[in-house]
This record gives sequence, C-alpha cells and structure tokens, in this order.
Amino acid sequence: MSRVLVIAVHPDDETIGCGGTILKHRSNDDFVSWVTFTNEDRPTTDIAHAYDFDLECHFKYPTAKLESIGYQSMIERLWHLSNKVKPNIVYIPNASDIHTDHKIVHQVCVSVFKSFYMKSLEVKRVLVYEVLSETDAAPFYQDTFRPNMFVDITPFIDKKLEIMSMYNTEVHKYPGPRSLETIRALAKYRGGTVNMEYAEAFMLMRELI
Repeated sequence: MSRVLVIAVHPDDETIGCGGTILKHRSNDDFVSWVTFTNEDRPTTDIAHAYDFDLECHFKYPTAKLESIGYQSMIERLWHLSNKVKPNIVYIPNASDIHTDHKIVHQVCVSVFKSFYMKSLEVKRVLVYEVLSETDAAPFYQDTFRPNMFVDITPFIDKKLEIMSMYNTEVHKYPGPRSLETIRALAKYRGGTVNMEYAEAFMLMRELI
C-alpha cells in the first residue's frame, strides 16, 4: 500500500489534474490524503466523500492573495502535514500555470520536497500535474508542461467526470476548457499518445529509488 498526498491550490484542481489517478490509487487501497490551499466556497465535503479520502486538510488561505501570505508559514504548514502523512507519492501543481496561486504553491512544494528532505518525509516520487485553463494558458516563453509519465485511467474516466460535475460553478459549457467534454478530450488525447484509451499526464519532478 502506498501513501499518497494530493496537493491542490483550489478545490477542483485535484479532479481536473489527477482525478482518475486518485481513483486508481483508491481502487488499490492506497492511503490518499488531500490538501487544498485556498478558501473557495466549493463542495469539499462531498468531493472528499466521493473520492473516499483517508485524510483531508484545507488551509483556507484567501484566493488570489497567496502572495500576501509569508512563504515560510505556508512551507511550515505543508511540511508539518507531510511529516504527519509520510507520503510515498506526491502530486503538485505546475510551475508555469498562469494563475499566480498555482505558481506560488508550486514553489512552496519545491521547498518542502527538496531532495535532501525527501528521505526523512519518506517521499519516493514527486509528480507535477496539469490543469486545463491554467497550464495550457502559460505564455509560450515560460517553461511548458512536458509530460514524461502517463497513468491509464480508462476504467475511471466516467467517475472522474461525475465528480467534476459536482463542482457545478466551475464546469464550463463546451467548448470551454473546463467543460466535461474538453476534460474527456484531453484524457483521450493523452491516452492516444501512449496507446491507452484515456490517460492523465504528469511530469516526474524527482524520484528516489
């Protein structure tokens, strides 16, 4: 059994970026923890129930104002949570996402999961996920999302979309980037590049073997 920590900037990032992978972890009876950084008015209790998370934690920082929060305080909170969970696998947001909150949380994660800290936290693998309307909106001159790891989520794509639909205020009408059709299309595209029906894509930031 693996211990997994999913770090979401805002509630819904976890579902867009790695919802199918979370469901796959749960089907394997992995211990999955979910942390969010901002205080969005979203159905986190229902979402946690839908995924059957083993642990959830919401820092409730003000949305779009993370730059006003001291980095050190966020680093310390995430460190203490990670030290409690001792995750083997960690999923984090992408550095070049267009939303400032995403950039900041990525840097917080990089600070917490430095290679020389990973052993004491028992972290073996850190993976970066993509979020539609954030990752794809990054300026071309910034570091782009270049996936090098793919997870087959074919058995879980319908459940992922069902959970995403619970974020009703965040779901766009097609062809919006956060429409259910677009989320399915991205999973189909990612899967098609690696001979899978549906997949989620990640960048492997660091792995200790």
